[in-house]
Amino acid sequence: MTEYNLMDQENKENKMPAQKPEGSGTGALVGAVIIIVLLAVGAFYFWGAKLNQGNDNPLPLILGNDSASDEPSSDVSAGLPPQGDSDDADAIIADLEAMNTDQLDAQTASSVEAFGAGVQ
Repeated sequence: MTEYNLMDQENKENKMPAQKPEGSGTGALVGAVIIIVLLAVGAFYFWGAKLNQGNDNPLPLILGNDSASDEPSSDVSAGLPPQGDSDDADAIIADLEAMNTDQLDAQTASSVEAFGAGVQ
């Protein structure tokens, strides 16, 4: 029995203490980056959900602001007669033929002259 004890003591004395393997620590760094990315994705998810809730209140009613009317639109100052809103080719041709292009050209020329005078 003493032989075993002597051998154990000799083995203990000759052995060097165990050294830690030197790691670069990339595993901890990768883990930290993954956690930060997951937290950022979660934050953007909840932020987007909050933005999507929006305002559930309906828009206010403004009287006299009707955009769709049954009356044909016209711009008399530009030489445009009342025009229909039909997609039919005959209705479009009739609107084009009813338009006074001389008055439209005169207005365009005066606008160009006014612009030229303002630029100089």
